[in-house]
Amino acid sequence: MDIKPYLLEKSDVLVDLMEGLETAVAANDETESTALVKKLNDLGHELVELILNLEGDDKAYAYFMLGSLCTALRMWAEAEDAYLHALETWPDHVGILNELFISQYETGKYAEAKDTVQKSIQYGGETPEMIHNLAAAAWQLGEKADAKMLLFNAMAKYPKERIILELMNDFDQAENVNNG
Repeated sequence: MDIKPYLLEKSDVLVDLMEGLETAVAANDETESTALVKKLNDLGHELVELILNLEGDDKAYAYFMLGSLCTALRMWAEAEDAYLHALETWPDHVGILNELFISQYETGKYAEAKDTVQKSIQYGGETPEMIHNLAAAAWQLGEKADAKMLLFNAMAKYPKERIILELMNDFDQAENVNNG
């Protein structure tokens, strides 16, 4: 049996469920949110069962899907684990690295998150978002001068990027609170 079409179909379902959950949460619709979380949990259980019989790219893709599902449910440690499994097959997959960064950052694993974003930049190139992530991780590690230097350089390179300017403002406010 060719599993790829099935995985792609489930991937589309996953995206729809994640978008629906985001909309329901934003609308404060608890009934719809609960129903969507149940469907995501069901899909997660299905993926876990499926992974046991997969290998290679199919297994990596299923793990990536599982990581995305766990991220949607804010199950950061489980998401990290799934992404790490996917990276065993696809170590230079920028999308997985970027998702892994988020789960590591959310669980306070800032050193790992910094390493992950550096790999993402190595494989996928520098973007304002990646500089933002690198600076945020460096800041959390107490590397405040390095974090600010990253943002200063990014502001020169990407002067209109709000994400960079907002993080620099956050850093300045944090320093003012600590010094005030």
